[in-house]
Amino acid sequence: MAAVESLERSGAAAARALASELMRPTAERDDAGDAAAALAMALEAARDAAGRMRRQIGSSTRLQRSGTGQALRALCARLDQWDRVAAAAQDCLAGHEWPLVPAAASRLDLGGAQGSLVSGAFTRAHRAINPARQDRASADRGAHADIPLDAARFVAAAHLAYRLRLATKTPRPWRFLDVGCGGGVKVALAAEFFDDAIGIEIDPGYAASATRNFAAMRAHRCRVEVTDALTYGGYGGFDVIYFYQPMHDMTDLLALEQRILEQSRDDVILIAPYPGFAMRAASLGCVPVDGTVFMKAAMADGLGELLAETRRMGPHVFGADDDPPQNLGWLRPLWLACTANGIRPA
Repeated sequence: MAAVESLERSGAAAARALASELMRPTAERDDAGDAAAALAMALEAARDAAGRMRRQIGSSTRLQRSGTGQALRALCARLDQWDRVAAAAQDCLAGHEWPLVPAAASRLDLGGAQGSLVSGAFTRAHRAINPARQDRASADRGAHADIPLDAARFVAAAHLAYRLRLATKTPRPWRFLDVGCGGGVKVALAAEFFDDAIGIEIDPGYAASATRNFAAMRAHRCRVEVTDALTYGGYGGFDVIYFYQPMHDMTDLLALEQRILEQSRDDVILIAPYPGFAMRAASLGCVPVDGTVFMKAAMADGLGELLAETRRMGPHVFGADDDPPQNLGWLRPLWLACTANGIRPA
């Protein structure tokens, strides 16, 4: 038992050191290899010790019920988690890279065909869950009716924004805003990635639909605020802002874009999936990350390094409602460090 406890202490120290390294930018992880090797050595020795304890206890009921037997069961449960978390940490260190957004599927690709069917069905569902007609006053104000955006396209952009936040090592919680949220579908989707998801909407009927939809979906981290986007003063409080040409009057649209850019933080991520914004991005002081995702020019000097770091963030999403397993013990900081690199232990 003394040997096992010593190995656990060694493993815990190595796990803490490795977790600290994984929370640094990938180019600065000078001691990560040593910490990973120490953790692997402690794991192997702990497996060996567990095997010796198992052989010593054998089939003795008395020993199985003893403190040693209980300690063995606890160690075996820990070894299962230890192996998974250590493997995930190795994945974080392996130098894998993922594209910023998935490559477009071929016309003859099975996944592409399936994605097209799902997106079509989702668009019809979008219309079904917001049956409200546009308020006349909102239409007169120049607001567009609730426009569905292809779900797969939105998820790809939101996932990129999530990985960008991972790459910048921005502490959570992360807040998302949908400007002109309609029935709230994109707000609910965004809540899968971000800690708070908020929509602003000028049309009270649409906002009421969004509130009902959030309640029906138990989307407790989603809410909608009835307000005019052109007078809204809270853009500076968000990490990610999404707007899909919420108004058709060009003068108002330009004023909205300018207002968002003036109020938002320098490190804000903007999702603006319409050609007009892409054409005006440079004059507005924005740089493209991909076709629909932008950052402010204040981030331009380090953008190449940021995108390189983003490609090293794995594909998994750790949502605000996700909880680490209860029996992690001293492995918990390393488990969280893996998820902060986009790798969820299996």
